[in-house]
Amino acid sequence: MGVAYSGQGYTVTQRVYTYTIPAAGGGADYVYAAVEYLLTQPDGKRLLLRSRGCGLGTATAYLDIDLANPSGAGVTAFRGDPVMYTYTVNLEQSVLITDEIGGAVASLPTVAPRERARYWLDVNNGTDLGGYTYALRAQAIDCQTRNLDSAFVTGFRLMYFEDLDGVVKEIKRLPRLLSETRANKPIYLPLLPLC
Repeated sequence: MGVAYSGQGYTVTQRVYTYTIPAAGGGADYVYAAVEYLLTQPDGKRLLLRSRGCGLGTATAYLDIDLANPSGAGVTAFRGDPVMYTYTVNLEQSVLITDEIGGAVASLPTVAPRERARYWLDVNNGTDLGGYTYALRAQAIDCQTRNLDSAFVTGFRLMYFEDLDGVVKEIKRLPRLLSETRANKPIYLPLLPLC
């Protein structure tokens, strides 16, 4: 898919990846082809936004977000509910970690009323004071896949101040699923001897 955005030292590349996740009730898996976005900032910080499915068709999706430290050592991740995790691995390794292994440091479960389902993470004093801001929008989804809870990040924005024209710029990304397939798991019956 390639480069989706490039400007002022910020670059967004996107690619298609596939993954499988169990259905909430078991007995089946969901297989997805989804879009992931890699954002690279002028300070070297990299973010990976991975579109994830809910078992409700390709129109209903959310984002898992992994924010790498500029040094490359350590990642802050927002998964599912959204629950915030910290990992001591690099960005490429963090996406392989499942939610159940620990590392949770906070939960951001508020989704009602809707205006409270937004979170801002200001870095270096935030956009207004020369830094940048990550804005997360969450919403409740009745997922049919195995997840942490019922609220998910459904929108992401990176905001920064552009020195050239003195305005706040915004890079916005939404989750995007290309396909969803429910794959029932086979049932194995014990073999009985024929008499």
